[in-house]
Amino acid sequence: MMKKSISNLIRTPIRNLLKKRAERKLLAGIECLSQASLEQLKNVEWLEAAIGRIGLKYLPSPYHEVYGDDVHRMNFHGDGLFQIPRQFARFLALAAAHHPKSFLEIGTNNGWSAAVAAAYLARFVPDFHLTTIDIADHFRAKDALRERVSVQFVLGKTSDDFKGMPFDVCFIDGDHSFPWVERDFNNVGQFAKVCAFHDINDLTTDRNEGGGSRKHWNQIKGELKDRGTFTELLDHSKNQPVMGIGVYVRS
Repeated sequence: MMKKSISNLIRTPIRNLLKKRAERKLLAGIECLSQASLEQLKNVEWLEAAIGRIGLKYLPSPYHEVYGDDVHRMNFHGDGLFQIPRQFARFLALAAAHHPKSFLEIGTNNGWSAAVAAAYLARFVPDFHLTTIDIADHFRAKDALRERVSVQFVLGKTSDDFKGMPFDVCFIDGDHSFPWVERDFNNVGQFAKVCAFHDINDLTTDRNEGGGSRKHWNQIKGELKDRGTFTELLDHSKNQPVMGIGVYVRS
């Protein structure tokens, strides 16, 4: 028992240091985005590399295999982006082309995607503002990010609380069950100029959530095919069905 207690006393400070190291990488990445030229920001390859340097959320073995060749970008025992860098870079570049002023993210998780999206898109529209909502608070970096990015974190709210509000961009990445993905789209997504869905190509999510994101994405592709354009961002280094972002842009 004593050995276990000593081991925990050693591990806890080390893990806290690793988490702080990851947070510093996030802040450095945001600074990089704020200083980059617009030419660099519009270059998807440059943006993908910048996202990679910020780092990906730590996943223990064997789950870290979802990142494919991007696994080396994972922040060991630290927070990070839970994204495939190429997919997220392409999504941000696509959103920036529409010069959005407002952005609603449904599903904050650790807040890193919101922070990076806000830092990036603010370079194209100075008065850009991002609102991110979640029913739980895992946004540990929010205090460190204060004054650095225009992000409003609203705790304990769902898309029901924003029903009918017209955001320029809506990113649906909360509860991945079909009823909730559909509800989020009906509440807010359908009114956005750009509406994106996370995990449209994730077989694990399909099995665990009844195919929510993929099923709803395929449904609206059929129902709304004459009302806008549909883009699927499925890049993965090993061509695995992991994550994926679907982007619907209203005509």
